[in-house]
Amino acid sequence: MYCSECGTQSASGLKYCKSCGARISRGSSDIRESVAKTFSMAAIFVGVFGLIGFAIIVKELIESGANFGFVLALALIYLSALVAMTYILVNKVLGLIGIEEAPKVHDKAPPVLSPKITSQLEEHREPASVVEETTRDLGKVPIERNR
Repeated sequence: MYCSECGTQSASGLKYCKSCGARISRGSSDIRESVAKTFSMAAIFVGVFGLIGFAIIVKELIESGANFGFVLALALIYLSALVAMTYILVNKVLGLIGIEEAPKVHDKAPPVLSPKITSQLEEHREPASVVEETTRDLGKVPIERNR
């Protein structure tokens, strides 16, 4: 196995490269794909079997002569829970395969910055500091002695 950062060959049991210290990622994309596949299959099963179960429950309730308001309320609760479960599973799959939510579009255009000329030095600014050239010379001060 070779390091993806520096290209040196490393032993198969190591988690980090000996020469550059980078983490040797072995099979992490395979694991992600496997987990994403599992979650996508779970989302499909939850959706399909949830709808089949929903149809069976509604059919039995209608045939038994249950109140229509009760059947409607139960159907709304059941479908909202089913949608929530499939939404969570699909979001997990999209996160695992690296698809993020679409970026939010802003109404305002970003501010336009003026291009800087980097080939020239900036002009000297006066003063560079508020205290520049305001201190006195701290030379030797003659000391008078009492004689």
